[in-house]
Amino acid sequence: MNKLIFVPILFAACFVLQIFMPWWAMAIACFAVCYVMRPGLLAAFVGSMLAVTLLWMIKAWYADRSFDVPVSGILGAIFGNLSGNMMYLLTGLTGGLVAGFSGLCGTWSSRIWLARDAEN
Repeated sequence: MNKLIFVPILFAACFVLQIFMPWWAMAIACFAVCYVMRPGLLAAFVGSMLAVTLLWMIKAWYADRSFDVPVSGILGAIFGNLSGNMMYLLTGLTGGLVAGFSGLCGTWSSRIWLARDAEN
């Protein structure tokens, strides 16, 4: 439980950064948080992926409710008659995979840096 405390931190950081910066700013936030907090490799990947997947699914649902015609239905028809909920999931997984690999790279970078300092 203590290892997953960085998930709400990532959620909040990514939410705030995406207000002012492009979509890929969440990758920078995931890298930085995982670099500083040094979770395990699996926890870094899954935690980062979970935080951003939930964030993007919520943001997609909220944005879809703002239109007169749901965009998820239109995109679902383009992608082979997928439901709106499946489009939310695909949107979330797209951002989640980027965030997961970014968090994993942050943890790896932290371990490499610490190992290099230990040698000297």
